[in-house]
Amino acid sequence: MEINVRLYGVLREKMDPEEHGRAVLQVPEGTTINDILARYDLRGHFHVSVNEDVIEDWQTSLHDGDQVDVFRPSAGG
Repeated sequence: MEINVRLYGVLREKMDPEEHGRAVLQVPEGTTINDILARYDLRGHFHVSVNEDVIEDWQTSLHDGDQVDVFRPSAGG
């Protein structure tokens, strides 16, 4: 199945520069958010959304055509 992945901010450095933080991945059925995070060696505190819904359970299985966005939490004051 095909998954679209976008990494934002400094997380973009985990991808090749020519990808500009965006990639289309061919992954097997049953792939989870954790699998995508592991693929890019992402660790730490950040948010993940799938199809514009923030997901807290990273064991959630993905589906063909899903858009996965990974970004650092914002701070303000």
